[in-house]
Amino acid sequence: MKAPQIVVLAPDDWLGNQLRELVNDHRWLLREVRQLGAFAGQFEDRRPSLAIVQFDWRDVCAELAEMIVLLAQEHPEVAIIAVGDTKIPEEHAPDWTAALLDLGCRWVLYPPLTRAVLEDALSGWMTALTDRMRWPVAEPAIDLAAGGYEE
Repeated sequence: MKAPQIVVLAPDDWLGNQLRELVNDHRWLLREVRQLGAFAGQFEDRRPSLAIVQFDWRDVCAELAEMIVLLAQEHPEVAIIAVGDTKIPEEHAPDWTAALLDLGCRWVLYPPLTRAVLEDALSGWMTALTDRMRWPVAEPAIDLAAGGYEE
């Protein structure tokens, strides 16, 4: 059985580092992609998947928009979540949110973002996906170093 996956398209390691503990605890896969062209190819095998797209609202390119549309059309079972990497002026947030949702994103998050917010949001989405696909859920890993282990 293939593990559920979170695929992150981001220019740096920040977002992946925020999610590493979450994916390890749940035995999910974390794939970090830097190139737009390699992103859509990560969803060819059928498994619960979250596609996390980090974007800068001041510099969204047409290729990113096209990739979101294509991914939403070819893999409707994949939940696409857009995560802003810079704070957006409050007056622009509704327009950007509407545009990203129209492209095919299921959720849009803006800074400030904490690790706890990301973990709660993404674990909720993954739970919904695994439930909908009737996917067996792996038991969380037991950390023997955390205590509770007796010889």
